[in-house]
This record gives sequence, structure tokens and C-alpha cells, in this order.
Amino acid sequence: MASKKPNETTTKRVATTASKLLRDPKSAPGVKSIAGSALTQKVTQRAESAALFFVEYDLRKERNYQPLLDELARFNARRMLKSSWCLRRADTTCAHLREHFARFVDGDDGLIVSQVSDWAALQALDTPNALASR
Repeated sequence: MASKKPNETTTKRVATTASKLLRDPKSAPGVKSIAGSALTQKVTQRAESAALFFVEYDLRKERNYQPLLDELARFNARRMLKSSWCLRRADTTCAHLREHFARFVDGDDGLIVSQVSDWAALQALDTPNALASR
């Protein structure tokens, strides 16, 4: 196997899959080579790779909040202000989260998803510091 390069990392899920592929006698040699490379990399913790996202919404006509609130709870999101929530997710984008949460609002509602690297709050209901990574 190749020596570990200091800046190469992988996730625990990739490392687990690579390990299974190496043990599988039906895996092709090329697959085993790539799997072996993945195992030479340092496994990162989800907390390091999970990005902080803010989800803000403006429900206009019907204002049926419950489906969206239930989904935000499923994501372990924290309510920052009345219509502003934050969550941590790895391996996703603002556009992907926007499309996901758009399924829980009406067509005339507003929805903003932002990825944030720095934040400050005043009189917020909660803090992103309390978020668990996913």
C-alpha cells in the first residue's frame, strides 16, 4: 500500500466500505487498489466536515408550518429566530437543502438556505454551538 499523505482524509463510511471491498473475494483488482488507497487516508470525524447552514422561510398565504417544522426537527435543527433555523450537515449544498425543504412549503412561500462559516447573534432563541454533526 502507498504511504499516507498528510492532507488526505476520508470519512468513516468510506473507510468501512473500503474495508468490506478489500475482504470481498469477488472485488476486482482495480477496486481493491482504490479501496486500499482509501484506507491509507486519515479518517475524519463528521464534526470536522459538517457545514453550518441557516434555513429561513416566509410562509405567506396558508401558513401551515407543521410539515416544515417536523422536517427541521428531523434534521436536529435549532431555532434561532421565529423563522430562522440552523443545522449542520456534511456532503450537501445549499441548493440541495433548498430543494429538499421546498417539498415542505407551498409554491408561494419564500425559502433561503445559506452556508455559514461565521455568525453572530443578538437575542437569539438558541445557538449553533449546541448542534450535533450529521
